[in-house]
Amino acid sequence: MVLTKLYCFLCFQLLTLIVYSQKADPELFQVKSKTFSESLYYLQYKPENYNPSTKWPLVIYLHGGGAIDSDISRIRSSGLPNLIEKGLVFPAIIVAPHLRNRKNWTPTFIDEFVKAATSSLPIDENKIYITGVSLGATGVWQYCIAYPYKVSAAVPISGWGNPHEVCKIKNLPVWAFHGDQDQVVTMAGSKNMINELIKCDGDARLTIIENGGHDIWAQAYSYPGFTNWLLSKSKETKPILPAIKRVGKIDLKTYPLPKALRTIVGISTLDNGTFAGINEKGTLPVIIKFDTSGHIAGMCRIKDATNLAWQDITNFNNSIYIGDIGNSNFNRQYFQIYKIQTENLTSESLPSEKIEFQVPGIESLNFKALFFFNNSLYLLGQTKQTNTYLVKVPSTPGISKADVICEIPSLTSTSITSAQFDAKSNRLWILGSEWVGYYTISNSIEELAKVKLQIWQLPEKKFLSALTTLTDGKVVLADQFFLGGSDGSFYIMN
Repeated sequence: MVLTKLYCFLCFQLLTLIVYSQKADPELFQVKSKTFSESLYYLQYKPENYNPSTKWPLVIYLHGGGAIDSDISRIRSSGLPNLIEKGLVFPAIIVAPHLRNRKNWTPTFIDEFVKAATSSLPIDENKIYITGVSLGATGVWQYCIAYPYKVSAAVPISGWGNPHEVCKIKNLPVWAFHGDQDQVVTMAGSKNMINELIKCDGDARLTIIENGGHDIWAQAYSYPGFTNWLLSKSKETKPILPAIKRVGKIDLKTYPLPKALRTIVGISTLDNGTFAGINEKGTLPVIIKFDTSGHIAGMCRIKDATNLAWQDITNFNNSIYIGDIGNSNFNRQYFQIYKIQTENLTSESLPSEKIEFQVPGIESLNFKALFFFNNSLYLLGQTKQTNTYLVKVPSTPGISKADVICEIPSLTSTSITSAQFDAKSNRLWILGSEWVGYYTISNSIEELAKVKLQIWQLPEKKFLSALTTLTDGKVVLADQFFLGGSDGSFYIMN
């Protein structure tokens, strides 16, 4: 992404600056995006007492359909930019993207401007807000549903959205406004969204402007208490490894790992007391069956499969799932999971079905683990900055889109290698390269964002890379071969 400040507007825009005599002069910026072929433009307003050494709240403002034009100055004729230029005091940096000749706001398009602002300005990333009017309000709803973890509050005005998806943002404060005489977008557009949020215990409110039509932005942005309400909303600061309880020594019983699994990345328990293991990327697409003596009981090659970046394996309902989900270069857009019936593991050549998916609305993720919880398939993925996200993937073969469920602050800046949920103990076991730990989950998978991670540190020179659980709840770990060490081993925790 390349960001360019354009010091001169068109002559028309310069004249407009003089006529307005505004309190805050906007700056025009151009973004050259890797995602979109065309150049992207936005106006930026800084507060009167702006100091670059201070972290500032960021407000993203999305204009309505009336400002879609090649002339960016149309943004300034209404909405929040218009009020700022007329003297409205707003102690935040305002970024107003321009839709230009596009027909609709999309989450990925909006996110280009969020990334541009946060990478070039002193932004308090715990205080990023989004607001919009009419078509822009619809963009607000869509962006929040796609990126619920990126914003701290949302203010859609005279808009509409998809009520069936709105509970994804139940933890996000939303204040919607609508005019009771709106003939362009009826009040149902906002009411349906807010009512659904309230049903799922969302933090939502709706203000109806009496005798208000479609253009109620002036009443909304100057509504008593609005600015204080918005700027009071803040995400919790992301700590590094918060809520972690380190427990005592770990008792491991060691077993030999077959040399054919020296680069093991996944292990799964089979019904007959044996295990299924897979190797990391670049190796053959095979499942290796073995027992506790290190004896190989069979090798099964998966038909029409490649090992681009296998990362983990799990089983559920008589099927094995292999995640080709690694993305260490952060350049993959599509991922795949192979589904194999366990009854076919006696064959040397295995048929499989493929779950292909992408993850819209988030920067590229390197997935490390997959597991089942309450009949649903989940993945753990990390960004380049090692922020960790929980992603839900359809378990039915075919092409689909995954959903980002939540961020998991307690796994930030860690090296995750595998995961497995044990339903008997309600524990989600997580493996790092030098530690093993678990979360206790009572009801919802979203508890991962809040509950403690209890870990055992393994100081020995190992690279733990695979984890599974036995039917009695015991945990099985495996490590890879490393130079200067021994062949890989696997361990059962007592």
